[in-house]
Amino acid sequence: MNEDDVNPYIALADVGLNLVLVLVFFVAALIVVGRSGWDEVRYKDAQERVRQAVRSGLEAGALPSNTPRNDPPGAQRWVFTNRQLFGADGVQLTPAGRRALVNFARILCKSTEWRRLRVEGHTAPPRPGQPDQWLVSAARAAQVATVFTSSGGVRPYHVGVAGRAGQAPVNKANPSDPANERVEVLVEYVNVTDGDTTNSPCY
Repeated sequence: MNEDDVNPYIALADVGLNLVLVLVFFVAALIVVGRSGWDEVRYKDAQERVRQAVRSGLEAGALPSNTPRNDPPGAQRWVFTNRQLFGADGVQLTPAGRRALVNFARILCKSTEWRRLRVEGHTAPPRPGQPDQWLVSAARAAQVATVFTSSGGVRPYHVGVAGRAGQAPVNKANPSDPANERVEVLVEYVNVTDGDTTNSPCY
């Protein structure tokens, strides 16, 4: 068989198949990127309303920080320091800490655009040869979740608790930095058109 015997339709079909595969990949990438961008946009207004309400509704000393992190679209992270809630090295809430959490939960309950709270307890990373403080971090997170559900008006099955111990320090270079001791509350929003808006996370 010489070059003149090559079927041109086979070569054309091969080129066409490659073009279709490239097009499918391109469209899929656009959908993924577009979906992620749209998720961020559609939750932005709800998150901003909650942000403003928290900043105006809590005292300056009780105000949690709200620093964006590598969280999924529709998630808003609030960080309470250990000193704001528990005092030095404690697992029992101070009266001021409890009051701040109750007010925070009640502010959240005025919004109908979130569906779940994830409460994470964090402690300082352990020194070499020392155990991590899993129980302490879990106990602090549980204390916060209990206030949310017992006094803040949040339904228990809309709250999750995790003890992260020293696995995610804010300041890795300085394990003793007080900022490492904290409780983070991740507020997970939903698009109100995605489901049943009557399923409120609060009483």
